This record gives sequence, structure tokens and C-alpha cells, in this order.
Amino acid sequence: MMLSKSRFGLLAFASGFLIVIGFFLEWGDYLPFWAYAALLVCCFPVFTLSLGLWWMAREHEEDIPFVGY
Repeated sequence: MMLSKSRFGLLAFASGFLIVIGFFLEWGDYLPFWAYAALLVCCFPVFTLSLGLWWMAREHEEDIPFVGY
């Protein structure tokens, strides 16, 4: 299944939103630090990869070009 640019953008937004909400919940002592750390470990790589793929994806074709090193 090929993902379009809008899906990568939505995935980046959702994972970034979870990171920000987790930060404010941990800052307000509603979320323990270990839970926020686990959230960061899970969401940050998803955010980084989906943001990079969103940046490199074409608008009208569902083809992801080679990102490079």
C-alpha cells in the first residue's frame, strides 16, 4: 500500500500532537515521567520519518523518491 503526501502529513501531525500533549500532561503532573519518556521513544521516530517522507513526497503521484543519506 502506497501512502500519499497527505497521509504522511497527517501521521506527522498526529505524532507531534501526542508529543506536545504528553509534554503538557507531564509538566502538569498528570502523567508520570516514565510514561512521557515511553511516549517520546514511540512517537519521535514516527514524527521524524513521516515528516521527512511528507517533505519528499510528490503531490499527485503516490511515489516516494529516494530520500538519500
